[in-house]
Amino acid sequence: MPPAIVIAHKTRGFTMRNDIPHTRKKAPRPGSRSKTIPLPPVSPVPSLLDVLVVDDDPIDAWLALDALRADPRVRRATASTRPEDTLIQLAKGVSRPDLILLDIRMPKIDGFRFLDLLRDSPAMVRTSVVMLTTSRYAQDVEFAATKNIRGYIVKSSTCEKLRERLSGVVTQALGEWRR
Repeated sequence: MPPAIVIAHKTRGFTMRNDIPHTRKKAPRPGSRSKTIPLPPVSPVPSLLDVLVVDDDPIDAWLALDALRADPRVRRATASTRPEDTLIQLAKGVSRPDLILLDIRMPKIDGFRFLDLLRDSPAMVRTSVVMLTTSRYAQDVEFAATKNIRGYIVKSSTCEKLRERLSGVVTQALGEWRR
């Protein structure tokens, strides 16, 4: 059997150590030979997300941040209540979030205009964006479907439902969206 791989890394202040063998043996069936099954490669650092919430309402932004920060798969969750300043910061490369949760109804610049300007920045073309809004208007949902976004979530009236919805978004962002 090949030697074990020792992985040590720091996550949120804890040092984790795993002794992982390269292969594992299946339990042999009576009368059959045992087989060696290779394990998939193990990343030394777990996949974590940096999430940016863009919402002009500070209370809604705080609620989303609270839900995201409770999720251990989120490395950093930040919020901006000034979308025009956020676009400048993103264009300058000050921040490179993995996922942006974007409100639609905002003064000065709405979420759709923000998205168009965001996609003009070459570094932000592939960034996953999910609309997180109170808008249930069919025209907003239909228009959002024509944009290069990953999802459309209507804000919930309860914190628990918001956490569930955002947890689902994080799961997708770490899974199928990264392929």
